[in-house]
Amino acid sequence: MFTVGFDISALDPSFKEHAHRGIGRYVTELKRYFDGFKHDLVSVQYFSHQDLFSGDLVKPFLAALPAGVSTIRQQVIFPLQLARREEWSMVHFPAHMDGPAWGQKRRVLTVLDLIPLVLEELYRPEKNNLRFRFARALENRAIKSATHLIAISECTKRDIIRMLGVPEERITVTPLGVDARFFDAVLRQSEEHLRARLGLPTLRPIVLYVGGIDERKNIHWMLEVWRALVGNFAADDVSRPVLCLAGEIATHKQFPALKQKIKESDLQRDVILPGFVNDEDLLQLFAISRLFFFPSLYEGFGLPPLEAMAAGLPVLALNTSSMPEVIGRAAELIEPQAIGKVGSVATTATVRALLELLKNNELCMERKNLGRAQARKFTWQATGEKTFQVYERLACGV
Repeated sequence: MFTVGFDISALDPSFKEHAHRGIGRYVTELKRYFDGFKHDLVSVQYFSHQDLFSGDLVKPFLAALPAGVSTIRQQVIFPLQLARREEWSMVHFPAHMDGPAWGQKRRVLTVLDLIPLVLEELYRPEKNNLRFRFARALENRAIKSATHLIAISECTKRDIIRMLGVPEERITVTPLGVDARFFDAVLRQSEEHLRARLGLPTLRPIVLYVGGIDERKNIHWMLEVWRALVGNFAADDVSRPVLCLAGEIATHKQFPALKQKIKESDLQRDVILPGFVNDEDLLQLFAISRLFFFPSLYEGFGLPPLEAMAAGLPVLALNTSSMPEVIGRAAELIEPQAIGKVGSVATTATVRALLELLKNNELCMERKNLGRAQARKFTWQATGEKTFQVYERLACGV
């Protein structure tokens, strides 16, 4: 039996870098598929970082280190511990940043994106940081040395080939999927109560964003667009939209700057920060929102806008990275030239597109129908099947 050790560290609630993001959903859905699938040749077992570092000798050793604990743990102890698991023919890390840069065990890595390489200018300040450069070098080495790579989009696959020189035959694309629950995002409680609980005004239309606030998410430009947009409405106009930025962002290093930007732009009444929203509330939030605004500069896949389309929300995004292949013609795509300047072509076009979606019910219905049809093309069943096919090929030595 060819046994794959599958890393489920992202399911640990304390692992906030993954648990509350798309990686957590990806691991959850793959595990659900593996749990319900039996195969004569291939089996899957699970492990987490906590399991491998729970030995009597490992914890005291790590606790005694003055610095570099994470690096020593991942790049030295991790490969040694994995090598001892003789029952595993191969291991799969569903997030490339979690895999070691070396090891005796055959490794599959899922590459989510190559953001620091693709958006080099955004990360230039960190490039002068030795720790940042060392971490990126280890990530790149882990990708290059893996037995096989899984990319979550054709865009990510192209980036791997172009930026790291990995041969195409060592990469398989397995797009992510949409949970069926998102197609049934209907209001199941009092809208007034939900709005009050999330700090949203009673009547104003909601434009929703779900995700992080790191540089590539382009949130500061989003606020520039929003300031220009609400200028088209009177202060007491109940049709004046409110922007809801949902996500666990309060501990992010960019959060103080975001709060300051909102204040400087006089948008305190027009931008709401409800924090992390659990899945049930997120479905309810989708049900009461007018549209989904996603101005990210780069996405390895772009799960939030796809889930929004499944829930019946018109989506406005930038025509960058994986967006065209994932959301296609079902959404409004804005060309990203000159982004970041008030009055720029991109800002003006975005404000115009938002106004049209807010006011044109017929256009919204058209986008809703197109979006749901597009979202149905992406299923977690297909993601699981394609992933298992990779295991099968490697088990057969292909």
